[in-house]
Amino acid sequence: MQQTVGAFLIEKATNMQKWLRVELAQDVHVNLTELSVTALAAKLTEHRQLVFNRDWAGLSRQADAAGLVDLTEMLEAVRTRHDLHDKFWRYLELFVETMSSN
Repeated sequence: MQQTVGAFLIEKATNMQKWLRVELAQDVHVNLTELSVTALAAKLTEHRQLVFNRDWAGLSRQADAAGLVDLTEMLEAVRTRHDLHDKFWRYLELFVETMSSN
């Protein structure tokens, strides 16, 4: 049986949430339902250039405008930790690539 896109995205978002919780020593909330994670990935895909260019300010503006509180909070928390940047952006790129391939 093949895993659904939503199930794959939840798995990766859960991993990201656990990683950030450990690294930031604080709870980072991500709404982990298939619908919410898929919607977030779809929104990231709409702004794929911001993700692939690793544009903090641009993505933050788009997240604020779309009311994506979870993403806005993550961006703010990770932005100050340079050691987390590469892995964080790779997670976002994975979400975009997953949505783009389906």
